[in-house]
Amino acid sequence: MEARARACASADVRTTTGSGDELKRQRWLLTVLEASPTASIAVDAGGRILIANARAQTLLVQTAATVSMIDVSDILSTVVGQPLDARGVAALASAPPSAPPVVHHLRTGVGRVLRVEISAAAFEGVEATIYVLGLIDVTRRDESEHQREMLLQMLEQSTDFAGLADLDGRLRWLNAAAQRMLGIDGNDYRGRHVSELVPPSYREWYVNTFMSKLAADGFAEAEMTLENRQTGEQHEVHRAVFAIRDPASGHRIGFGTFTRDISAQKKALRALEAERLRLQLALDAGGMGSWEWDPITNRARWNAREFELAGLAPTPDGTVGAQAFFERIVPQDRAAVEAAIADAFTRGEEFTHEFRIDDPARGPRWVAGQARLVPDGNGGVRMIGLNWDVTESHRRVDDLQRANELVRTSVELLNRAERAARVGAFIDRLDSPEGLVWSDTLFDIVGLTREQRLSRDRVFEMYSPAIAAVVRRALHGARESGAPVEIEVPLLPKPGRAEWVHLYLVPHMEAGRCVQVSGAVQDISARKRLELEVVGAANVERERIGADLHDDLGQILTGLSLQLHAHARATRDDAELSATVEQLERTLQRARDACRRLARAYVAPVSVQGFEEMLLQLAADVPDAIRCLVHPQPLPANLPVCVAQELYRIAQEAVSNAIRHSKCSTISIDVDVAPDRVELCITDDGIGAPPAGRVGGVGLTTMRSRAARIGGLLSMERPEQGGTRVRVTVARLD
Repeated sequence: MEARARACASADVRTTTGSGDELKRQRWLLTVLEASPTASIAVDAGGRILIANARAQTLLVQTAATVSMIDVSDILSTVVGQPLDARGVAALASAPPSAPPVVHHLRTGVGRVLRVEISAAAFEGVEATIYVLGLIDVTRRDESEHQREMLLQMLEQSTDFAGLADLDGRLRWLNAAAQRMLGIDGNDYRGRHVSELVPPSYREWYVNTFMSKLAADGFAEAEMTLENRQTGEQHEVHRAVFAIRDPASGHRIGFGTFTRDISAQKKALRALEAERLRLQLALDAGGMGSWEWDPITNRARWNAREFELAGLAPTPDGTVGAQAFFERIVPQDRAAVEAAIADAFTRGEEFTHEFRIDDPARGPRWVAGQARLVPDGNGGVRMIGLNWDVTESHRRVDDLQRANELVRTSVELLNRAERAARVGAFIDRLDSPEGLVWSDTLFDIVGLTREQRLSRDRVFEMYSPAIAAVVRRALHGARESGAPVEIEVPLLPKPGRAEWVHLYLVPHMEAGRCVQVSGAVQDISARKRLELEVVGAANVERERIGADLHDDLGQILTGLSLQLHAHARATRDDAELSATVEQLERTLQRARDACRRLARAYVAPVSVQGFEEMLLQLAADVPDAIRCLVHPQPLPANLPVCVAQELYRIAQEAVSNAIRHSKCSTISIDVDVAPDRVELCITDDGIGAPPAGRVGGVGLTTMRSRAARIGGLLSMERPEQGGTRVRVTVARLD
């Protein structure tokens, strides 16, 4: 700045005459002006420019020498074209400080006219008053403001939906077309989220898909439907939403949209598509016979295909007596065709009919005909029409009727098989409040009549609250995972109702969401009764085997141990023989231990009262390299013994799997007894369960089968800290 001030001062010295004091004042004045952050000029009382700082010279496209030789009125004028003279300068300087800046026109040295805001200040000198004018170029700002106003007017007058929202999706402005389309009055939309403008049927897709793409790419477009809130009218629209960025930083500051109503376009396209399909159907039919008949002369003109349909040789001029065609119609259909044509003439309507033609070469053929009356230009009418062969269609209809009959027969056989096996089926369409459908056999299984209204809540009333909770959990798990679930549960007692049922639930997924659950329900009451008998017999057999192991094999092994011990005393002096006997004693001890474990683990009966002790013994039998922790709770005294037995066998299998496959260091067995359920969890810190969806081995299948037999639900989980957790939940039937 100092360099420019010195340069301007030097130029001023060369072009200005006066005393040394005057030159000093000019240099001082130039220094002051150069310190100004705006373009500034100094004007004397007569309106003549004394000096201009570098910014003013750049704005004026003038040099210091040229600008100091002109009058201020030569470059400045008011917005109405009046030159700004000395009086006007004085008036500007006398304005109060709070007065807004005044806009004037500034003519530059190259003839360009700019809009500038002028502020003025007067300095009283020794000899005269000097006015300093500050000039700010607002040309671009005014042009931008003008363009903005024009743009807003254009958007308000647009017939397309236009709007603005902030980065959070809150509405800031909608033009008149948008408000009309949405049925919104005034500005009550401001601050609402854009998703509120979308009908509920589109809202989830709009938020999760459309707006996610907009957030990721800064642009999204799609066709959708908007609804007028006042009239309910549906508008098919094409919506384009784009990010609005700060010109300076490039950062997003909001979103804009242009949404065009394409309802009329879509309607026209659908009509065009329908017309195209009709034409396509006509073309696909292929080989149509066309004809034109004059009822006065009873002559007709046919195309080649019409002769082929009638089984006649074409004539040179394509004309033929109409009676020749009627003679080809089989006698059973001829009277109906003639009556239909006569009725068409009487009513002036189209003729449409199907009839059979006796083709000498191919036998009877079905022909469809359509015709209408048209003026002949002489005050009379003619009939023009098309005929086409529909024999294959009739044949397919006959085949379909036979197939339907076969299907009806097959369905009846399936229904009979379903009733014989006591297996009912159901479908539950989750998108409909009344989407639950049952087969007749399922009504019989649960003891309901066909007239009783079905609902999801009523289904769960057939179970006790505890069982209903387990079934709901199984259903929820199937809907979340997409994997089928099997479970066996008891029903509340009722005459004519099954005691136990086997549920097989199959979820149907679309786009990761369960839309339907179907499955089968089998009456397993007789099987359950038989299972109880088998379990009782198995327990008796287990006790017998346990007694045999303890009384026979155990006693034999004990006797052998005593004999070896006595032999060891007799051979104490023979070191080699003594070592052999000690080795045999250790081997025999391992056999005795194995015999006890076998009796305890596989054949010892499990009772409700002894359940805790059995779990503690199961933990004690785990190899020393693995720590096994047990946190049991006493089982309810009225819990069926079969539940305790199956829970113990599941614990056995889970612990065995963890030892063999998980590479774990710790196993935890937890029993939780709640008012409505009993829950058993076996958790290890090993390598984790297999990925979801992988088919389990024999062990997992066995555990699930055991859980199902006692009305329980088994799941395999992967805890956050790693490892595997097998969870069994069984409802209490107190």
